[in-house]
Amino acid sequence: MKSIALAPEEQEITIKVLKNYFHGYAFRDLYLNLSSIENSYGGEPIDIFKRIDEIDSATYGSTYEFYGEISRLVNSLHCSHTFFAIPCMYAFDYYLPIYFYIEQGQDGNNHAYLYPQHNFEALLPEPLVGAEVLYVNLDGSSTFTDTSPTAEQAIKIWADNEDQTSRNPYARWQYAHQHSFYYRSPGSYPQPNSEYIKIRVKIDEAVQDLDIPILVYANRDVTDLNDFCAVNDVYKEQPEPEPDPEPDPQKNYYRKSNTKKLTRSKTPQNTTTSPVNKKELAKQLKDLMKKNEKETLIKQKDRIDPLWRDRQKKLIEATKGIQQKSGSFGNRTVDLDYGLNPIQKRRIETPKKMSHNSKFNRSSAQPDKFKEKRTKKRTNEEEILIQPFAATSDRSVVGFHMPQYELGIIAITTFTPNDSDEFLETFFDIVNQLSDNKGSYFSKKLLIDMRHNGGGYASLPPAIT
Repeated sequence: MKSIALAPEEQEITIKVLKNYFHGYAFRDLYLNLSSIENSYGGEPIDIFKRIDEIDSATYGSTYEFYGEISRLVNSLHCSHTFFAIPCMYAFDYYLPIYFYIEQGQDGNNHAYLYPQHNFEALLPEPLVGAEVLYVNLDGSSTFTDTSPTAEQAIKIWADNEDQTSRNPYARWQYAHQHSFYYRSPGSYPQPNSEYIKIRVKIDEAVQDLDIPILVYANRDVTDLNDFCAVNDVYKEQPEPEPDPEPDPQKNYYRKSNTKKLTRSKTPQNTTTSPVNKKELAKQLKDLMKKNEKETLIKQKDRIDPLWRDRQKKLIEATKGIQQKSGSFGNRTVDLDYGLNPIQKRRIETPKKMSHNSKFNRSSAQPDKFKEKRTKKRTNEEEILIQPFAATSDRSVVGFHMPQYELGIIAITTFTPNDSDEFLETFFDIVNQLSDNKGSYFSKKLLIDMRHNGGGYASLPPAIT
């Protein structure tokens, strides 16, 4: 892909379309002078059009480098409404074959430990599994100092510079640590600055430096670049039209001499048409718009969180004992595989295995010396009771109760529910049950759980706050 040279026409058209889009971008002026107020999340000011001009004036070795700079600009906005898809790259994925398990130590500080990803165990020798990670250089530099970033800081640096997900730096870090730092598509993220990262680990008070390669995986066979990355027909060179043949005077003479005056009888036609059912037409149009919107949102959710379907299925299974409310929203079934195409289905297999095996790797692949060092045995453990008591049919909202802590939990897994009315009605029903001091689920404390929530309809968050 890096061998494809950037044509001047392609660069010119892309920059023109990009500027046209950002002229209508509602938030462009906010980025010129980002507020330093704490609840605004801060961030570096961005002059979007100045950056586009800088991208346009630079020299590139390939189209991928050019589109990567555009992607880096758009991602730096951290705007959930806007992302840039690099052409022809969605069949590929970047993999980091290790991950950092971060936990709080007995000293009160966070410590990171090294583990292999699923299917990449052979790349990490057993003595290094579970080793403490001291520093991480994302650019592959072999120079480490006391100010070099820790694993936790390196993920933050990468997320702030490269990830589009959220303006909230804490949400960005969580998403990067759970997913995008280790596994991401070149269609949404630019090429890494280095083909490997450099990390320093500590084993038995001795330090060792490791090169961790950034791998590329193809989700389909790429045999013909022209078929795989076809140019839009609008921009293809059209063949020159063949010139009209010279007229033959002799043929033209006979054509005129044999011309007869033709007459055609006109019969009155029935101009009566069946009446248009405007209500039915409006309903069909509304249904079509909802279908297109749903498919677009599903593609967006697949891009942000490839495992959302698997997570929702597990949540439905775990809360299947909940009695659905009687009425218009009761006993619904939800097709969570809707919109799942074969390529996306194949793409999610690896992160699913990575997620499934992460706890297994930490417990089974970890050498005994690390287990003994960090495992704290708990005595007289109490059984924690978590009661699910209300949920939407698609589990976009679920209510839980922890009686021993007098704690109510409202899990909001997405703001793109199958039915917004059901979402709101269920949310308010959960709130009423948790606040009813005579009810079974009365709680003095409330926790809103929005882990893995990829956003959605802008009208829903204000409605519940």
